[in-house]
Amino acid sequence: MAPSAPHYEIDTILGEGGMGRVYRAVHHPSRLPVAIKMLRQELASPQARRLLLREAAAAARLDHPRIVKLLDLTHDEDGRPVLVMELVMGHDLSVWIDDWPGFPRVLGALCDTLEGLAVAHGAGIVHRDLKPGNLLVEGDRVKVTDFGVAVVLDPLRTDSTKKFVVGTPVYMAPEQLDPRLDIGPWTDIYAFGVLLYELLHAEPPHIAEGLSDLLSQKRSPFVPKHPLRPGLRVPRGMFALIEALLDPEPRRRMRFASEVRDALVSLAEEVEDELTAEPRSKPSWRTPRASNMAGTIAQPPEETTAAEGATLSADLADTILDSAPAPPRARPSNRSTLPAPLSPGTGTRVIQLRRLPLVGRLAERAIIEENLDQVVGRGGVRLVGIVGASGAGKSALARWGLDFVERHGQMEGVAAGYDITGTAPTGGLKHATRRLLGPPVPASDEPPWAWLRGPGGELPFDEAEMTAFVSKEAGEALASDHTASLAEAAIEAVSRIRPVYLWLDDVGWSRDGALSLVERLLARGDELDVAIVVTLRSGTAGHGALRERLASLFAKPGATLVTLGALGDTEKRTLLDEVLQLAPGLADAFAPQLDDLPLMLLTRVYAWIENEHVVSTEDGYRPNEGISSAELFSDRAVEDTLTERLDAFFTAFGDDRTMARRVLIVAALLGASFEEDVLVAACSGVVGPEQVHVVVDRAVLTGLLRSESGGGDLRFDHGLLKEILESMAQSDPDPRRLLRGAADALRVTYEMAHAAVGERVASLLWMSGDVEDAVEALVAVAEVHNRTGDLDESAKALELARQWLDSAEIADGTILRGRIALVDADRAYFAIDYPTAERVLGEARAIFEAHGETELLAAAMNLESGLHFYQNRFREAERIAREMETVTAPGSVWRHRAIHRQLQIASLVGDDVLATRLVREALRHARLSGGRFRYRTAHITAAECELSVGRVGDARLRLAALREEVSGIDDTFSAAEVGDVWFWLLAIDGMWEELAPRVAQRLALLESNADTWRITMARTYCALAAAGLRDDEARVAALVDAHIEAGCQVPNDEPTTRYATRRLAVELRAAGHEALAARVDAAFEARMSTLEAAFGDGTTIFDPANVLDAY
Repeated sequence: MAPSAPHYEIDTILGEGGMGRVYRAVHHPSRLPVAIKMLRQELASPQARRLLLREAAAAARLDHPRIVKLLDLTHDEDGRPVLVMELVMGHDLSVWIDDWPGFPRVLGALCDTLEGLAVAHGAGIVHRDLKPGNLLVEGDRVKVTDFGVAVVLDPLRTDSTKKFVVGTPVYMAPEQLDPRLDIGPWTDIYAFGVLLYELLHAEPPHIAEGLSDLLSQKRSPFVPKHPLRPGLRVPRGMFALIEALLDPEPRRRMRFASEVRDALVSLAEEVEDELTAEPRSKPSWRTPRASNMAGTIAQPPEETTAAEGATLSADLADTILDSAPAPPRARPSNRSTLPAPLSPGTGTRVIQLRRLPLVGRLAERAIIEENLDQVVGRGGVRLVGIVGASGAGKSALARWGLDFVERHGQMEGVAAGYDITGTAPTGGLKHATRRLLGPPVPASDEPPWAWLRGPGGELPFDEAEMTAFVSKEAGEALASDHTASLAEAAIEAVSRIRPVYLWLDDVGWSRDGALSLVERLLARGDELDVAIVVTLRSGTAGHGALRERLASLFAKPGATLVTLGALGDTEKRTLLDEVLQLAPGLADAFAPQLDDLPLMLLTRVYAWIENEHVVSTEDGYRPNEGISSAELFSDRAVEDTLTERLDAFFTAFGDDRTMARRVLIVAALLGASFEEDVLVAACSGVVGPEQVHVVVDRAVLTGLLRSESGGGDLRFDHGLLKEILESMAQSDPDPRRLLRGAADALRVTYEMAHAAVGERVASLLWMSGDVEDAVEALVAVAEVHNRTGDLDESAKALELARQWLDSAEIADGTILRGRIALVDADRAYFAIDYPTAERVLGEARAIFEAHGETELLAAAMNLESGLHFYQNRFREAERIAREMETVTAPGSVWRHRAIHRQLQIASLVGDDVLATRLVREALRHARLSGGRFRYRTAHITAAECELSVGRVGDARLRLAALREEVSGIDDTFSAAEVGDVWFWLLAIDGMWEELAPRVAQRLALLESNADTWRITMARTYCALAAAGLRDDEARVAALVDAHIEAGCQVPNDEPTTRYATRRLAVELRAAGHEALAARVDAAFEARMSTLEAAFGDGTTIFDPANVLDAY
């Protein structure tokens, strides 16, 4: 049976691929010839439909003469999606590889290709299958086609989807064959390099027997293997250009399509071509070149199914090429849908899939351009803040800037996004830093981040620390200042190569140090070349402490604040004409009556289409018969219009209306952005996976959802849609089920590692009426904040937890009240507010004792022991630690910590016998626990004890084994702990040149986290390294001052710090700095006397000077 689609008469098949077929068709009302892409019936799975919709989503964003246009998105008789494309009359570029037309025509084709790529890359789209067969020649102009395997990169989100190997192997970049690496504009640049080589040499650059051989060649420096075409002479620079385009390291290639075009045009002046184009026969469909590597593939690395592995691309340039004679036709415009009477929905899907065009805002765009020119022309850091109401176009303006710098090849663009729900752990500064640097994975035989390394192979930041930070694994969140410092280091590194455009969206909701980063960058002045654009909602910008911080920020030199107002009539006319081509004169008549905000205007236009208030006619859209002006321009709030749009969406599901409503409500409960797999999990108790996929597909089709990443990451078209849907949850027959499902899915997926996700989970549980679970989630959030040093945020979470318990009339003395008190005591402990910590901890311990909760009681005792220890109440700390042993099970974490506390005291007094016994006990309990982390911690403690008594050889072997183990795992805490003890060995060995930079990097990290004890250690080793290197006296004196000052901030020292202090005095004397050495000794001995007095029983503190000779 021949396929069919509403309003199209299908004529002949043009091509066939792995999962799709392309037909020549005629649009019934207008008689315009078009190309239609349809799924093969036997392979029309939900996953295949999603792939076709992804292609539509990508193509709908692109509206340019050098790119084949998507005209319509409709469906066949079985409801499967159908793409309607512009039909191009001509041939594909592969014809010119065999039938050389002369270099001038080829140059024009190449420049057209690069122009199309620049537009796609500006829109965040990477083609991934650029090849001669996907470049269509009509006359002497080229159009890029077939975005079937393209990926849309949302600048605000990390693509967390599984990567498959897709594309045509000959043209694929190395990163396409290695799923660990990132895809980006550089991927298409590589394919263009292959294309350029093939056109000039008549052969592809690589000849391989299989994918592994091909990847091996592509990962190696490129060496030309073929002579140029006969009669063709090119300058040496052309070979250098091809070599640069085919560099195995993605970030070392020429970065921008416009940059490549400029280089190519410049080199073309020196090209000589003795051949003239011979008369060519009429092109026909071209058989793929004879090569077992020529076909398009889309295969997962291991298993493949037709649903997820096969590509919609065909090997026959399968989209929209017709080489047969065609009847005369009026060419469709580059902007509108088909200008003919269409049934409701026909053509409108493309309108809804398009990205809202940015029109008007000329003054605001001029401000951004001026600041970009400042950065590109004269350097320095510039900040532009954009403030406006929801729907005013803040993000559109910032995205326009990203598009602008990419298309013009000016700057490296990167973004970090935030939203009120905070449930997008793949966004933020971590995402921006990773997008900026790429993954720490080598693309060739060189080390990771080869493109950033200096002549000696050094990186401008600590490699291990940055690797842990940008790792895709969620890991434990870092303190905001630490995150900001790492992002600053990455931006600094890249800005040395090219300027950086940094967009921070909804920055008022950031909790990862984004505003601190802005302050840091502005403080750098002319040192860096960075343009910062921050967007803020009006309400957020005017909120309390944030308002004061922003006022201070935008008062600084180089900062500009822009407030977006209402659109003028001219801007509204232009926006309306861009969104929906109206019949002549209607845009002028409608503009004064239209809404002042872009979002509201667009929402109204969508409502016109979906409610059949306007219909398409031969000269454009007009009001439908019987529709009055009052109906078109009714004065309704944005929320009311969006609610009607949602109602229309649900109604289209008929009997499944409630199901569709529930799916989108749950999606909204997950946040403004979410992963489809998480949505499926959240809906598991409500609807099945297939139903979820159907609803998501239709929501993407109607523009309610955006699939920006090209995979399973989705976001609502606007935050207001999410808020409206979220408010619908309480009117559901079973709201608790929806709320609980969303909370559980978030909790299981992200394991509460992110405080923002935990807060969202707590909020959902609270709304569901599960008060105790909600409070438990808030307590977990506070624990995360304690670990990352965000103590004010921890206090807020705990106060809210108390309020929730009070409102639910949950009595005092419950275990949950005790949990809050315990975490609050921990917060006060980290804040060095010991009186508060002791008072609150007393409440917690009393509750746990009353309920017989031994595990929580042990946790409270551990904290109590620490409070005593760090106030020099050593015997009391030791007593509680021994008491802990009696209430904890062998192998438990609290037994381990009790032993560790006793070890600290034994080391302090130099009781070698007791310390040795305790080390054995710690190792035994660590083995019983079965936890490698605990086992590593026990060995680190053992190494410290061995070093403190001069057993250097034993400690060296133990630490070497630990360093090897932590180098291959994701355990940044253990790695840092091992590194700190390793400083001790470096000092023993006199390895000052290695010690100095390592400890300086460690100090910077510790200061960002305000880890007072470790700061004291690091400052001591900084002074020691400087003395060992025999630095000038002034610098050494300053470091000694810093060491002594740091010591005043803590009541006692760790063993490594005590050793380093004594060794510092020795090195100072050896360098002739007797006065400085005397100061260090005096401070140390005064400290020793204080500690001995704290014992109060004649105990002598162990002096490392007694074993210095043993080292």
